[in-house]
Amino acid sequence: MVQIQFINVSLINITLPFRCYTSASLQLEDVVYLVPHSVSSDIEEDAFFSSSGIKKMAPQDFFDSKCLEPSTPDNVLFWPQNSSASSSQVPPWLHATGMASCPYIQYDDSQYISTIVSQFHLVCERATLRPLFQMMAMLGTIFSGIMAIPLGDWFGRLMVTRVTAMIAIPLHVMCAFFPWYPVLLVLQMLLAVCNRSILLSAFSLVMENIPARNRTAVGIYMAIPYTLMVVGLAVAGYFLTEWRFIFLTGGLPTYFMFPLSFIVEESPRWLAQNGKGLKAADQLMKAAYQNRIDLPPHLITSLDKLQITELEKEEQSSNSRTQKIQQYPIAIVALTGVSVLWLFNCLMYFSVILNSSHFTRPDLYVGLVGVTEMMAMLLVMPVTQRIGRRLVLGCGHFICGVLFVANLFLPEDRMWLQWLMAMTTVFIMSACYQTMYLYVNEIFPTTIRSRGIGIANSVGTVGSTLAPLVIDPLVQTVWWGAAMVMMISGISVAVIMCLLPETNNVALPDTLQDLKELMNKKKKQTRLITTSNQV
Repeated sequence: MVQIQFINVSLINITLPFRCYTSASLQLEDVVYLVPHSVSSDIEEDAFFSSSGIKKMAPQDFFDSKCLEPSTPDNVLFWPQNSSASSSQVPPWLHATGMASCPYIQYDDSQYISTIVSQFHLVCERATLRPLFQMMAMLGTIFSGIMAIPLGDWFGRLMVTRVTAMIAIPLHVMCAFFPWYPVLLVLQMLLAVCNRSILLSAFSLVMENIPARNRTAVGIYMAIPYTLMVVGLAVAGYFLTEWRFIFLTGGLPTYFMFPLSFIVEESPRWLAQNGKGLKAADQLMKAAYQNRIDLPPHLITSLDKLQITELEKEEQSSNSRTQKIQQYPIAIVALTGVSVLWLFNCLMYFSVILNSSHFTRPDLYVGLVGVTEMMAMLLVMPVTQRIGRRLVLGCGHFICGVLFVANLFLPEDRMWLQWLMAMTTVFIMSACYQTMYLYVNEIFPTTIRSRGIGIANSVGTVGSTLAPLVIDPLVQTVWWGAAMVMMISGISVAVIMCLLPETNNVALPDTLQDLKELMNKKKKQTRLITTSNQV
């Protein structure tokens, strides 16, 4: 559910319809606007005072979302000619911006009272600052992969989850109430570091406690609460019309993570691989007692060995782990392949999810995204269990690339067809995105799982960061550019998946040697997992 932080941007960073003025006026009836002849035919005749094209109009009557051009006032749709009012006489619906192309601005607050764009006037010459709020969130995930997430290999998955959740709670509140946009961007980046660290550390913690026969179901169905949160966020976006309240609502999962972190236990796999066999054995014995299971003799022997390992453990420094990685170049190949795979996956997924501004009802789009993602999670689990991760990821991304190109040829008057195409793409990409999380956790061994996921996540987040640029500036420059980028990304994922191994029904690798055997396909596709191997 923490992943919701990347989706609520679709509701709080919307550009509201606006109208620019060169000056403020205390008396609305004294404001006179020049209506060019090019638009005169669209306005009723009785709206004019004379045939000269001069008309009085209240600001709330029309929002053209166009910036003023002081050098060529004849090109402006509505140009105020009364500029005698002082700044102290600014009406409540006008806001001073300090911009030459829009000194005073009024927003259409019929649907939303305020958004990030209207709060900081990110229009006209400041429009280039608009994607920064989304991009800083993605940039924060890059730093989390480099700095925060590898800490999970050193201090444990549970400790990273607990500490980052504790830091994220005050950051949520600060983001909602800081009045300076540069400071908000920095806070948004720090919050993204914490949220992504929570997400990936907790996901690894869960996956390391699940046997192979249940890993697909748990890994996929863990996204169901997230899809419910997306639907809830759409409902909140309908009733909460100020971005601050929507933002705070999106932080609810993070608020609950901190107390929950004191209920669960650390991963026994991590404990055993980091010389804490005694604690791992105690946890497993406790679990057996609570579930009223009589342990077989061979499993008791395995637990005794863990305890002995704790007493005779050897110091494992980060240098020795680095040397192990260098001993197996194939681990670098796996890391490179998964990183590039995650990059294209995030680029395509977020290009679809953050596309709500292209539709007339962003809250409806987000709500349908939540429902569609829930359906995708329910259906992809048995498919992934049967045909494997590789086919789902490779074919799914390729099909989405084809759908993006096909969208270019849809007639503009068939809005229902555009909605259908969009939701189909959301369905496929949601299934691929969750399968990607499952696949990444399965391919890296326990000894370097957090660092492998962290590095791959950092590279993948580059795709998330580029997504806002693909769906906004690129489309404005080259109308077919986004479709071509998606098609190339889909083909690239299909090719990469041909080079990576299948992990369906395969035990999680614990060491670099396990990863080497998996990459070389020396092991059978399905291994028989004994109880001692799980320990």
